Amino acid sequence: MVDLWSRQFLEDLGILGKPGYPGPDSEDNLREFHEAFAGKDWIAVMDDGSLARLYNVRYIDTIFVIDSEGNIVFGGSNVVTVESLREGYS
Repeated sequence: MVDLWSRQFLEDLGILGKPGYPGPDSEDNLREFHEAFAGKDWIAVMDDGSLARLYNVRYIDTIFVIDSEGNIVFGGSNVVTVESLREGYS
């Protein structure tokens, strides 16, 4: 799980502090979300924008499934269902 809503990412997008956009998340926000909703085997990181650039993320929410070799085995930026994940990953 990668949280892109960091101060740096919002600055890079030019939307930090603009009306209609939420403010940046903090490490505490991410930690609280992870504790409440994520499984123990999830890794949570707050991106400074470098992962978004590396994987060419253009929309929030974007989902990638990356295998243990670092290959993208599934990617999507529309509504992603459990079925589409299963189809893309099998």
